[in-house]
Amino acid sequence: METLYVVEQGAYIRKNGESLDIVKKGQVLESLPAKGLEKLVLTGYISLSGSMMDFLIKNRVETVFLTPTGRFRARLMIDEHKHVALRKAQYLKLEDPVFKLAVMKVIVAGKLDNMAMFLARRGRDYKEARLGSAAA
Repeated sequence: METLYVVEQGAYIRKNGESLDIVKKGQVLESLPAKGLEKLVLTGYISLSGSMMDFLIKNRVETVFLTPTGRFRARLMIDEHKHVALRKAQYLKLEDPVFKLAVMKVIVAGKLDNMAMFLARRGRDYKEARLGSAAA
């Protein structure tokens, strides 16, 4: 199980040994294995026990809190995300002036190509010869 979505309003999630229990009004609605959980999405008014919060933090489980209607409310983030090493490598690479220039050339060329295609398409759609010639 990689992602667990909990939508039961008024539910309470607790850690119970190697399982996660979803409890409501004292009754266990579902008991799921804790192993392999990577993301927890809580929609609405759902509570977490202290041991559950500890489990989420220790196991680096991304936790997202949504309103009852599904709008983003908050995210439990661990200091070092799994992509930190990638970001560090990207920033180090961007210190290389030769690499930066090459990347900028690719970006500018792509923007110019897209603008030319946009102008050509608009010229065809609106039968404006000036737009087509500007694209060329």
